[in-house]
Amino acid sequence: MFPYLWEPITYSLLVLFSAFLLASSLSILLTILTMLFSQKNRDRIKFIFYLFESVPDVLVILLSQLFVLSLYKQTGILFFEIASVGNERAFLLPVLVLAILPTVQLFRISILSFETEERKDYVTLARSIGLGKLVILTFHILRNAVISVFFQSKKTIWFMLSNLFVLELIFNISGITRFLMSTLQPKMFTIAVLSIFIPLFVFYTVGVIVLSKKANKGEEI
Repeated sequence: MFPYLWEPITYSLLVLFSAFLLASSLSILLTILTMLFSQKNRDRIKFIFYLFESVPDVLVILLSQLFVLSLYKQTGILFFEIASVGNERAFLLPVLVLAILPTVQLFRISILSFETEERKDYVTLARSIGLGKLVILTFHILRNAVISVFFQSKKTIWFMLSNLFVLELIFNISGITRFLMSTLQPKMFTIAVLSIFIPLFVFYTVGVIVLSKKANKGEEI
């Protein structure tokens, strides 16, 4: 049974983790850039992101496909595969689409963490010795705020899993979540569920171990 499931498992997990890493990187980058602005402009940027978070995920997927088709009609170049057909697999566009709303969610979490860290004493000390704002954000606040973002990202992962099924359906991806919805055999269903749970469990367990080692080294945690 497992060899039969190996291909959809790897396909889905590759899309999921690629989108999560992309969303995490973009959210941190956007947070650092936002923190460079004044509080008034910062609040405006946060408000725009909060509004964008309410956009339905299905609408984001469909608009992305229509956008690619529009570009193809205008230029004659298909920049992304909009669906998996035969041996041609859609990968890059599903990853980008799956990362959009999680980027907004993680941005909301990370901006709160950054602003919390910004009010702490070590930031005041860093400013008093003449360190620049960008240096403080990237070398001091970031390594502390990212810990909170990591632990709170579990909710984002579950959100992405729910979106993954819709994504696989619309992009015609033969992934593990579509398989879960199509089988009623207990053994196959159990293997499919474990194939999702175990990698996520290992990912967060390793993350906890790495962050614990940092804490034991006496870093600003």
